[in-house]
Amino acid sequence: MIKLVHIGKIAIPKVASQMTRKALMRREIIQRQISRGFVEDINEVPEVRQELAHRLRQELKLKSDYSEVSFLCFGDVPEHDDDWGKVKIKAGHWVQPGFLHIVLKGSGYIRSGQKSIHVKRGDVFLHNPKAQHSFEKTSKDFCMTFCITVPLTRAFNEMTKTN
Repeated sequence: MIKLVHIGKIAIPKVASQMTRKALMRREIIQRQISRGFVEDINEVPEVRQELAHRLRQELKLKSDYSEVSFLCFGDVPEHDDDWGKVKIKAGHWVQPGFLHIVLKGSGYIRSGQKSIHVKRGDVFLHNPKAQHSFEKTSKDFCMTFCITVPLTRAFNEMTKTN
């Protein structure tokens, strides 16, 4: 079962770091409950979404369709799993979701099972939200990511073929 994979690194557009200072609140997850939130309206920053999606296609050759996108801010997050069933991707298929994260700011350790990876600005990683995972920040404030819901197995296969 795929749990956690470091995919690579992309260049982060300057507009993303400008957006992080004003648009986000920290997100805390405690046993599947979100206590504080997301960017108020993700549509306020479409240029960031479009530029990051473009860079994923160009630099990592990611071709997968995606369903949802979120900007997330993490402090330290205890071990948990997410209660995700199958999701419908744009192409119309129901698939097991994977979370593809692009780190926009900060750094930390993501852990799943015995695997632990250190991530920082520009890193891209894929994880299975149903697998137990945790996050420990190593930056002073928080770590912010752009998260895309992708078909887990197909995304992993595409990315490992090109890297």
